[in-house]
Amino acid sequence: MKGFSGRKGYLDGMSPKKIEKIARERISIKKATNILELPNEIAEYAEELSREFCKKSLVPRTSKVDAASLYVAAMVMGNRVSQREVAEAFGVSEPTIRKWYKSIVKDLSIDIPF
Repeated sequence: MKGFSGRKGYLDGMSPKKIEKIARERISIKKATNILELPNEIAEYAEELSREFCKKSLVPRTSKVDAASLYVAAMVMGNRVSQREVAEAFGVSEPTIRKWYKSIVKDLSIDIPF
């Protein structure tokens, strides 16, 4: 049996653009919360929202759903953060935040204070 020493690494041979995409997809709610300098309570609530939404809506949990969950959690808890800031922290687009934000609010029947 051949040892691991002869194998290529997971990222060997990938383009820098592909590596960057993989890195962006793996960002956690906790890390994004730290980037955006939001309280830990928001990260905990966003995790809960993301889990509940994915379970109820039968969609896979992705960074897109996590990003929108963080945006909703911040708004519900009274910490205003822009869609652009959240999108940049997760490496997704603003329209993606809007799309998933609307789904989360609708499916979980969340009232957003304005």
